[in-house]
Amino acid sequence: MGFFSFFKSSLRLGIEAFVLILVITFIPGLPPDVKISEPYKITKAKLEGKLTPNGKLDNIEFLHKDLMHGPESLADDSKFIYTSVHMDGIVKLVGKHIVPLVKFGKPCKGVYQEGICGRPLGITFGQDGYLYAADAYYGIYKVDVNTGDKKQLVSVGKEIEGRKVKFPNSVAVGCNGDIYWTESSTDFSLQDGVFALLADPSGRLIHYNAESGKNTVLIDKLHFGNGVILSESEDFLLVAETSRNRVLRYHLKGPKAGTSDIFLDGLPGMPDNIQTDGGSGFIVNLISEANSKRPNLVQVFSQFPNVRKFFARSVALVQLAFRAINSVYPNKFAQQGVHFVGHLEPFALILGRTIVLHVSQSGEILDSLWSGNNTVGHFCEAHIVKDQLYLGSPFNKYLGRVALSKIGWEHLKQKTDSLSAKKQICLKLKSNKKTDITKEAPTTTTTPRPTTTTTPRPTTTTSRSTTTTTQKSATTTTSTQKPTSTTPKPTAASIKPAVTTPKATTTKPVTTNSKAEQTDQVRRSAPPLEKPKVKEIPKSSLNSQGKVKSDSKESRAESRKNEL
Repeated sequence: MGFFSFFKSSLRLGIEAFVLILVITFIPGLPPDVKISEPYKITKAKLEGKLTPNGKLDNIEFLHKDLMHGPESLADDSKFIYTSVHMDGIVKLVGKHIVPLVKFGKPCKGVYQEGICGRPLGITFGQDGYLYAADAYYGIYKVDVNTGDKKQLVSVGKEIEGRKVKFPNSVAVGCNGDIYWTESSTDFSLQDGVFALLADPSGRLIHYNAESGKNTVLIDKLHFGNGVILSESEDFLLVAETSRNRVLRYHLKGPKAGTSDIFLDGLPGMPDNIQTDGGSGFIVNLISEANSKRPNLVQVFSQFPNVRKFFARSVALVQLAFRAINSVYPNKFAQQGVHFVGHLEPFALILGRTIVLHVSQSGEILDSLWSGNNTVGHFCEAHIVKDQLYLGSPFNKYLGRVALSKIGWEHLKQKTDSLSAKKQICLKLKSNKKTDITKEAPTTTTTPRPTTTTTPRPTTTTSRSTTTTTQKSATTTTSTQKPTSTTPKPTAASIKPAVTTPKATTTKPVTTNSKAEQTDQVRRSAPPLEKPKVKEIPKSSLNSQGKVKSDSKESRAESRKNEL
């Protein structure tokens, strides 16, 4: 009897739970009010060859431990290393000291209020010496690292091609000052990043024109667009699509310009920021392992949108409860609940091992670095400074560092800082562009010369001949011997082949145009000859008595005068 009661109770609870799941999943109007209906596939990774797991990241140094929170991205010049952190915006590392540089938001009480104080994510130097940053809550900025002055270039909330900016993430700067930046979602902010992973893709890759200030969407519907970087020759961009375990390539030059394709697919983890290896290659950071051996919870249900919808709505209802409490009785506990329930930070508790990939310009994986356990990791960016590899994280309370010699990357040692390297690349590209223009210059200069010197002469001569022939017709018939020897002389200065013409005036237009096309035009414009045996004598060749002029100097002079 007891077993039957237990079975009955369990069955009733199961049915009630099933009904509740159906209600949460399909009842209209529940938050989040976005579309979650598209299934998507994740290409399976093969953990072999260059992707064989190892523990090369286990013995790293912990810098500034417990003195910073979430050093997301890094950049360096000849003096300092800069990083973006929680609460303090962007800071510079001066020896063992952390010096605040700039904040984009307002003062706040804690990380749970990052929507107020701002949260810079991706940072990078432009060749102009300014530091460019993407703040998840305030937009795209450029910063003078000497003074700390900042200028907002794109604001959150700005409408771009019909949708408002919601979640800026990463940034890359071209040599001409143009900016390429990613937006992880147009439906959710960083505080609701969990929903951005569960919902249908709405991320974008955007181009900011430095001259006009106009933003143009290059790639739409990215499934959590993340890190972005320009190739060394600036002929293409790479952008990480975190939820799909892949990296896309957008072509800026060449026959494929304006199109995108898959650069890396079937990665063993979720790609985040992308950095240069100091040459033509790239360093792609996978913040969390996600493959068949260690699946990611979100990606397990990638092909089941209704399951994702249920999880998203369940999280949203919990968040809604905290919001309701905070609206009635504002308190720190409720605000923390609102923040952490939808934020990505709790994901650090379930993230797998971190992986760093060295990738060639053509997309070949050259090497990989793995953390051996979950205690060391959560790295989103790997940045080379001289002979050290620095490792940033949105969650850790330290900055990781490991010598290149310890991981077998001695060949990637940098001779200069990233800002100086950027300037050198831009100078090289500018020099190559000038060389290309110089090579093309002879073709541009010599081509028009034959056209300008030869074209007008036949045209001028033809018009004169046509005028002479059609202006006044004479019906007088006589011997053609003298006109044949007389008429070529006025035109001999311009075109010598006129002397070879056996016929007098009727064939002049033909001889003055060497091209068949001009000859046809003259023939069509000349009057038809009804009697080919009768020769037409120009009036200028007759004297006052109607007779043919003699071949004397006076006659020729008079003939030239009449023609003029």
